[in-house]
Amino acid sequence: MLNCAKIELKIMAKAKYYFNTHSLKYEKVVVSFKKRFLRVLGWLATAMVFSAIIIALAYQFLDSPKEKQLKREIAVMDLQYEILQQRMDLMSKVLKDIEYNDDNIYRVIFEADPIPESVREAGYGGVDKYRSLKGYDNSSLMIETTTQLDKLMRQMYVQSKSFDEVFELAKNKKNCWHLYRVFSQSVIKN
Repeated sequence: MLNCAKIELKIMAKAKYYFNTHSLKYEKVVVSFKKRFLRVLGWLATAMVFSAIIIALAYQFLDSPKEKQLKREIAVMDLQYEILQQRMDLMSKVLKDIEYNDDNIYRVIFEADPIPESVREAGYGGVDKYRSLKGYDNSSLMIETTTQLDKLMRQMYVQSKSFDEVFELAKNKKNCWHLYRVFSQSVIKN
């Protein structure tokens, strides 16, 4: 019996009444379907506006897992480019040492003129060959690294041709077989 009383109270609690001043009685408030629909629609609209604001703020200030992964990949790529640049700087220093040995030791021994610096540092222009690397956040880093690598490759090519020339000079010199062997050993070590 107590359960029935609780159920009746709950049902009665949902019903709303108003005082009618003409009849001096409490009458039950009847809410039309249209008013109920508008109330639900108002609640839904309010909830959607607040959820849109919260989502917009979340996307603005919080990163999604995919964005976090992409940012990590970009950081790793930046680090790899920096390491690559350091390695190319080291290779450039080694190439400068090889050039010095070529100009001041081998070419002096075989009485050949050293290669002019303008030939060693020769470049080429006219075409914007790094156009495809422009327009990215890290464009300057990519262009700088690629330019440095291209320059290093050209210098290595010139140095290779210089060694070919010195090698031919050593082969043609009849009395310098011992120098030829020293030269060959130093080329193999470098």
